This record gives sequence, C-alpha cells and structure tokens, in this order.
Amino acid sequence: MIRLNDNIKCPTCSKPADAATGIDHEKNPNPGDIAICFYCGSVNIYYWENDQLILIKAPKSKMQDLQINHPDTYRMINAYVAEIKKDLQ
Repeated sequence: MIRLNDNIKCPTCSKPADAATGIDHEKNPNPGDIAICFYCGSVNIYYWENDQLILIKAPKSKMQDLQINHPDTYRMINAYVAEIKKDLQ
C-alpha cells in the first residue's frame, strides 16, 4: 500500500483517497490509472491537473474501452464494486 496526499478526494463522496494499492503493491498511481473508492464504490481515474494528482469520475468511454479491450479487468472492477456496495448496505 502506498500513502497518498490527503488532498486527493473521491469525486463522488468527497472522502479522502489517502492510500492506494496497485497490482504490484509498490507502485504509485499515475494519470490514467483506475481507482475504486472503498467508501462509496465509485470507479475513478487518476488525473493530473494544476501540477497535482486528483481523481475524476471514470468516463463512460474509459469503461467501454475496458469492457471491449480488457474484459477480464472490466469484470474484476465490477466484482470489487459489487462487493463494496453490498458491504455498504
């Protein structure tokens, strides 16, 4: 897990995205990387704006690209989101 700046917030619920875990568990997130908020289940994308990393809601085009070109990743993301949302109920 990598600790992030407390200023990075989920664009859906505004909770801090102060940590990230990648596939290799050691990599800092980069613009274009996907982030799932564990507070609300929102699927977001890291984005570079005004010299800082922020999160934006994942555009439909990004999700459609994943569904078509990376179906295993798309299914994995949806499975994580479903589990998070189930736990929120």
